[in-house]
Amino acid sequence: MTGIALIMGAGLVVALMVWVQLVQRIVAPRIQAEVLCAKASIAFNASVEITIALSNPTWLPCPLLRWEINLPAGLPMVTGQGGVAEVQAPAPTLVPSVHRKATWAANGTKVSMALALRAREAVAVRFDVLGARRGTHHLQSLKLEIADGFTLHRETRGFSPFVTVTVHPRRIVGQRPTVPPNRLGMVNARAKLAPTALDWVDLRAYRMGDSLRDVAWMVSARCGELTVLERATAMDPVVVVVASVRISELRWEGRADHADRVYEATYTLIEQLSKQGVQWMLYCDGFWGYGHRPANRHRVLRGEGAWTSSAHQQAGHVLGSLSEYASVALTGILAEVRRDIWPPATVIILTGYEDNATRQEMSTLRRQGYRVEVRKVLAVSDCDVKQGEVHTP
Repeated sequence: MTGIALIMGAGLVVALMVWVQLVQRIVAPRIQAEVLCAKASIAFNASVEITIALSNPTWLPCPLLRWEINLPAGLPMVTGQGGVAEVQAPAPTLVPSVHRKATWAANGTKVSMALALRAREAVAVRFDVLGARRGTHHLQSLKLEIADGFTLHRETRGFSPFVTVTVHPRRIVGQRPTVPPNRLGMVNARAKLAPTALDWVDLRAYRMGDSLRDVAWMVSARCGELTVLERATAMDPVVVVVASVRISELRWEGRADHADRVYEATYTLIEQLSKQGVQWMLYCDGFWGYGHRPANRHRVLRGEGAWTSSAHQQAGHVLGSLSEYASVALTGILAEVRRDIWPPATVIILTGYEDNATRQEMSTLRRQGYRVEVRKVLAVSDCDVKQGEVHTP
């Protein structure tokens, strides 16, 4: 009997060792995790849902699985009161909702949860984060800690998920339109009810596609057919917006608060231009990681027509993707504008500094028929910025 007991005990020890090796070599390395984001681009101060999908594809259970993810500083966890705090953050939702013990913790930008997975089981953990800072934020450093439940051995796996969330600049609402009237002789046909004698240089017959605002009704009544006044400029007004994030001549890297003010002012300006029916182009010296063609690598946006929700989303996404690091001097941007845009046109420059080379380039633009306007944007701290206000001297 003693020999049989020894054999059975040895068999149990061997089985336990085999079980431990199976758990360590099969279950632990094969736990799969994936990080998903509901939206890749969100407005400022909006929330987005983050999903962490966990699955156990093996036939062996995982008694303890602890995951931890580091959130960027600009994407903190959302609380029920609309703010961000450690103790008030709501618990992440576990899908499917099963009766099990799952403990979680949120400490600053770290969110973690400990749970158990059965064999061939998959769960999803969902929680919301807040777009608290403009820019492109990367969800990174997802760490898995797996224990077999029988030994003190724990296996740790870490990887960086390829998930980015772009937060748009803050929208400055409640401002009166500050777009200057056009003084270059170009006529904005959408804003005029009828042509005047100073707007035209010739008369011609009406063609399909001509605006009814260009019809010379008195001449048409005498001639018996529709006659159109041909204007001096057959194009709509073109406004070129140049946004510069540099704060000095020698410093290429800008400040985050200054870049945010520049992009917020740019966002407001192009929205006003679109609502007034003006064709605009946006040039920026901020580095954009997606790259451009060499011919227009600094022209990041172009708008014409109504300010729709898709145009609003595209403009916010592009301005949120731009960095505070400058990739070219402001003089290079202005020279590129001279090569791409023919006068007459209005050039509005949003910048925080001027130097002699920039002033000379502006003088060259004015001599060639451009109208140049400089709007200085100051770099201020967040505590000095009031909602609905742009700080300009």
